[in-house]
Amino acid sequence: MMGYDAWGAELPVEMYLDSCQASYKYKQGTFYVLQDDFGKLLSSCIVYPLTAFGGVVSERAVGIGSLATPAQQRHRGFATLLLAMLMERLEAEGVDAFFIHSDIHPRLYENLGFAPAPEKCYDKSEGTIPMLRLAGDRSIAPELWQGPTPAE
Repeated sequence: MMGYDAWGAELPVEMYLDSCQASYKYKQGTFYVLQDDFGKLLSSCIVYPLTAFGGVVSERAVGIGSLATPAQQRHRGFATLLLAMLMERLEAEGVDAFFIHSDIHPRLYENLGFAPAPEKCYDKSEGTIPMLRLAGDRSIAPELWQGPTPAE
């Protein structure tokens, strides 16, 4: 329910929860949460496997989605903290690329090393900005963005 106001407010709660439970991404992924010392939820997200992103990253790529913070806890850095800690942990486990669709100002993700994908990758983004971050502070060579899109 943490993201209901952002992604499901036009639906009745039961219908929103049903759509979440039916989601392929939710079935394939693992949820991570950030809690305070008293167990209060501060932020959460899901991490799900990707096999490739337009052919430019390895099979050790993951998608990050449904990043949410309760309304009363927003703008305090909890989502940033969760993502930073999570990506550090996943990099140590061998993940070498992270992909996320930004439906907020991309600055949050840019501050964590993400870069916007080229516009040709936006076809399925539904008004969001697809963003990519490579592990180890590596950057994506511009010529890699010139290759064919997944749809081609």
